[in-house]
Amino acid sequence: MIRALHAIIRGAAALAGTLVFFLMLTSVFEAVARRLGRPTVWAYDYNTIALLGMVVLGLAAAQRDGEHIAVRFVVDRLPPGARHALDVLNQLLTLFFLTVLAVFGTSIARASWQAGRTVGGLTRTPAYLVQALFVAGIVLLLLEVVVEFVTGRTRKHALEQPDNLG
Repeated sequence: MIRALHAIIRGAAALAGTLVFFLMLTSVFEAVARRLGRPTVWAYDYNTIALLGMVVLGLAAAQRDGEHIAVRFVVDRLPPGARHALDVLNQLLTLFFLTVLAVFGTSIARASWQAGRTVGGLTRTPAYLVQALFVAGIVLLLLEVVVEFVTGRTRKHALEQPDNLG
């Protein structure tokens, strides 16, 4: 099951990378179109959605790889027992926060679908699609944090890692 989750997370990260490429292409296209006096009506809207997708679809992969930013200069100097207790508390609070985001995000997406809402802009993109994208990324991150909590896997502490600063 964990392998399947990580395969999905790899797919989401690949999609996030594809969205970076999309952003690059459409930004160049929009710049050229504006220079020619024919700006698009869709580039800003879709680039905003792609930026959201790029971020949320990459969250779980960053968590899995231990790449999220952590300011631990105080925690890393605590005794191992206190450090572990704070890590567990942090994971529990993270699980709670992500669950709240997933539940409310799903509720908002469902309400948008029922009301036929669209995102602001000229493209009239259904809002529930964008909101569902957000929820999907949050759920993947939530599942990765659950895996870490259940398996006891945590990021290495700064004092246990080699110093890369030279």
